[in-house]
Amino acid sequence: MAEPRVKPPGRRSRKAGTPVQPSLRFHRKNLYLLALATASLVFGYALLAAGNTHFAALLLVAGYLVLFPVALLIK
Repeated sequence: MAEPRVKPPGRRSRKAGTPVQPSLRFHRKNLYLLALATASLVFGYALLAAGNTHFAALLLVAGYLVLFPVALLIK
C-alpha cells in the first residue's frame, strides 16, 4: 500500500503554470556596479601600495560603503 504524499512544512503550494520567481535577481546594471566596485577596490589597494593614501582611501571607501551596497540593493 502506497503512503500518501505529505507536503514539507513551511512551503506554500503554487498554482500550476505560474512561473517560479527567483528570490535574488541581478540585472546588467547590478553587474556593472559590482564590476565598478571591484575596480575601485583594486585601484584603491594599488594606490595604497604605491604610497598615495588620500586618493586610495577615497576609492576604498567609495567601493566598500557606496558601490557594493548600491549594486546589491538597486533593482
